[in-house]
Amino acid sequence: MIKKYVFICLLFPSFVEAKSVELPQQFGTIKHSVLTQKKQCDTLLQEIDELNTKLQHLDLKIKTLKENLYLKENDIKAHQEKITSLTQRIKKLRAKKKILKQNEQSYTSLLLRLSKTPPQLFLGLDHSAHETVLGLHYLKSTLQNLKEKSLKYHKTKSNLQIDQQKLTKMSTILSDEKEDLLKDHEDLHQQLNISIKLKKEKEELAEKEQKKLEALTCTMNSVKDLLKSVPKHPSQITTSPQSEQENFNPQKGNFIRPVAGKIISQFNELDDQGHKSHGIRFEVEPACPVKAPFTGKVAFCGPFRHYSNIVIIEHGQEYHSLLMGLDNVKVAPGQIVQKNDLVGYVEMTQKNEEGQFIKPILFLEFRKHLQPIDPMPWFE
Repeated sequence: MIKKYVFICLLFPSFVEAKSVELPQQFGTIKHSVLTQKKQCDTLLQEIDELNTKLQHLDLKIKTLKENLYLKENDIKAHQEKITSLTQRIKKLRAKKKILKQNEQSYTSLLLRLSKTPPQLFLGLDHSAHETVLGLHYLKSTLQNLKEKSLKYHKTKSNLQIDQQKLTKMSTILSDEKEDLLKDHEDLHQQLNISIKLKKEKEELAEKEQKKLEALTCTMNSVKDLLKSVPKHPSQITTSPQSEQENFNPQKGNFIRPVAGKIISQFNELDDQGHKSHGIRFEVEPACPVKAPFTGKVAFCGPFRHYSNIVIIEHGQEYHSLLMGLDNVKVAPGQIVQKNDLVGYVEMTQKNEEGQFIKPILFLEFRKHLQPIDPMPWFE
């Protein structure tokens, strides 16, 4: 092959010179295009971070509004039960009032009849002594009973008026609270619409970024090239406004294993072709869930070369975790993940060279300053 190349150089020196000039120019054009797309990805990631912050504040405000709405609904329910109780009591008092009014009319009629026959005249009538004593005793007891019932009637009437005033006041308070609830409900509806709009914008930005990252991967030949091209994020990973800021602690023993499976090859172990492994291979069950080894930000997720879907998590201080062999990815670029959060699932089944079904394989790499290091000492 070398002899043929030397022969061509001797016969066509001008052709060799043209190729030597043309190749650097093409390489410079590709490099400029990659840098431009990288800057655009950085801008999109900043916009996504701002949208994430706004969404988190809106979620907190919506949660507070929901709690207030729940408390208001409980107050309204209690007021309604009290109003029902007062209404039933008013009905009973009105029935008693009706009975007392009937008794009042009967006693009034009796008094009118007695007024036509005063006690003096009653005593002067031709009655026996026994009948006279009985009549006077009946008259005295009747008047005393009538007086007691009259006092009871006036007291019941006063209580009824007080209950009616309480009911009117309670109805006014309930009406005001109902207006406040309607206003809170309208505010909550507006906040939900804003949240939905922001979420849609975030998804659109994430989709655009994913497409650009996929376009970038077409120009990359290795995982190291891919790590160089992904946008860089701050070393401190902020999880959420509600939780404390968790910084990456570069000490061994902080990581968890991403899958529940058997380790079938270790770091630096030679494969069938005699190449050293840059990570660890896990043999797992089909559709096994894949968890984040540690807190970080998703720098890249999607298909890359022959690795199927790959997820790159940036932990800060130039540390990265690479998860390869996923079938279903559940995260997006720029998303914050906590240790043990779900990032996706491995493939259902795989076939070997003989066409036999074998268990899926997940490959894990851990890199510092783009160089692969042994993940085993970092596990808990």
